[in-house]
Amino acid sequence: MAERKVLVDGVNLKYEGLFNFKDLYNILDSWLSENSYDKREHENLEKVTPTGKFIRIELRPWRTSSDYEKVEMKIVLTVHDMVDVVVEKDGMKMKLNKGSVSIVFSGFLLTDVEGRWTSKAFFFFLSQVFDKFIYKTQLGRLEATLKHDVMMLHKTLKSFLNMHRY
Repeated sequence: MAERKVLVDGVNLKYEGLFNFKDLYNILDSWLSENSYDKREHENLEKVTPTGKFIRIELRPWRTSSDYEKVEMKIVLTVHDMVDVVVEKDGMKMKLNKGSVSIVFSGFLLTDVEGRWTSKAFFFFLSQVFDKFIYKTQLGRLEATLKHDVMMLHKTLKSFLNMHRY
């Protein structure tokens, strides 16, 4: 079983107002592709309520650098009370969505992904020594890269939502 180390825990992004949900999802998807993350959709839920649509999407993008370690993000995108509205801007009519958006980002470092080093106690001890003394710089670089990636994705989506004030 892989060891999971939490590096980023619950960075929130909240927005309420007008937005384009399709563009928001496309920006998220293209950012993950550009940064070499493989995307896995863990949950996709959509309900129609009397006040509007409720959407919850949980993504688990990941990237491996070797057979031993892997970095993984958890992105939970929740939209409450989303309704379609038509807005006129500069004489042009645009179809947008109105509601509240909440995005929660988390980041994890997984070591011993294939579970080879946890089968016996002695191997587990060796893997801990290996991680702590020999492989420390590589794991440190992976941790820093993941933290940077999570914060850049947060910043990208935040700027997209704040940029499109209608």
